[in-house]
Amino acid sequence: MSEKINKLMKIFQELNDLGLWPRSISPPDPQALERIYNLDVDLYNRKYKLSVPDDRDIEEIREEYSKESKKIRERKRVKRAQKERRKRQEWKKLKETQFTYLGKGVSAKLSSTDENTELIKKLELPSIENADKLCEFLEIEFDQLVWMVYHRKNNRFSNYIDFEIPKKSGGVRKISAPKPYLKRVQYIIKEKILDKIVLPDHVMGFKNKTSIFDNAREHLNAEILINVDIENFFQSIRYFRVRSMFIRFGYSGEIATVLSLLCTKQYQKTVKIGEIIHYVFSESRYLPQGAPTSPVISNIIALPMDRNIKERVEKLGYRYTRYADDISISTIKRDKKIKAVMSIVHRTMTMHGFSINNNKTKIRGKHERQEVTGLVINSGEVRIPRWWRRILRARINRFISTNEGDPLSLLASIAYLDTTHPELANKYLQQIIDKTS
Repeated sequence: MSEKINKLMKIFQELNDLGLWPRSISPPDPQALERIYNLDVDLYNRKYKLSVPDDRDIEEIREEYSKESKKIRERKRVKRAQKERRKRQEWKKLKETQFTYLGKGVSAKLSSTDENTELIKKLELPSIENADKLCEFLEIEFDQLVWMVYHRKNNRFSNYIDFEIPKKSGGVRKISAPKPYLKRVQYIIKEKILDKIVLPDHVMGFKNKTSIFDNAREHLNAEILINVDIENFFQSIRYFRVRSMFIRFGYSGEIATVLSLLCTKQYQKTVKIGEIIHYVFSESRYLPQGAPTSPVISNIIALPMDRNIKERVEKLGYRYTRYADDISISTIKRDKKIKAVMSIVHRTMTMHGFSINNNKTKIRGKHERQEVTGLVINSGEVRIPRWWRRILRARINRFISTNEGDPLSLLASIAYLDTTHPELANKYLQQIIDKTS
């Protein structure tokens, strides 16, 4: 037996003497250990093709094995490094031409690149197959587009300018106006995609050749008029609904994601550190009131709600229109069924992700003043409210007597008055002309 085997047998004997060797396991057989040892040497020789004399010590064999292993590991390391370098280069090249990641919570659909060509042709919308086509469509460079749409947590700039304007009913209305570079892109989306979607007749707001007067005329001679205001209309339409809308148009998930990011805005807080202003953004995105795309998108997304309410209230003898966030429902029948109508409106709006502003909900009979989008309809014709005409008359008198006021603003108000009171408008116009001539 070799010296190695003798050492192993001595160790086993000491373990057995100390009672540390399990009784259930028989002591090792020296001849079996010798065979295992010889087999180990033979395997090393075969695997690594070592020419080793039979009397060579196993430590020398292991040393050669270690050297050979180091060479193999080094070759694998070099191969791995080359592979990683190629992957980094491919990824860098991919990021320069494709939208790979645009922020947490908004990038899930970027891997979907298949466009529904048939649906796009049916809707007569422009085909946008990939990122290059999108940049060409929006007339913008790829890196600038990525910078514009990236969904950030915080930054030192914002794509919108926020300000407030007073409401007629009290309080303030928050406006988010896009900066010029974003506004230009939004107008392209509006004119080349959104404006091509045909809206039904009962949707009155933000349509060409349709005004608040057309909306009011639909409810003339009403026995009962119900006015319902949708609470936070634009802000209740979130990013995911906008993305789903573009996907329903036939665009791929990748293109729909970028278009949706261009049309929505993150909630933000302004933090001033020293003289530097920082913007802290939340993960939620919504339709900003002030973007040219928001009115059309809100009309399209609210279409299922409009259709459901209209079909159900028509069965009860009611007429339905919506102008932006103002819903008007009226009937010329005396069988009122008001509770049933309000129940339909409430349930349907809730089902479609909207809520009623109870403070602005009004129900008016024919003997009360009935208003639709700020216009009076009681007398069987559409009229501008008397209080508004009185204010205009006071503004004109002040301008004539003290020269206070903006003549262009007065002319715009007179043009508005001319739609329902042409004789009075001509009278006021002549007074302005006489004063300025």
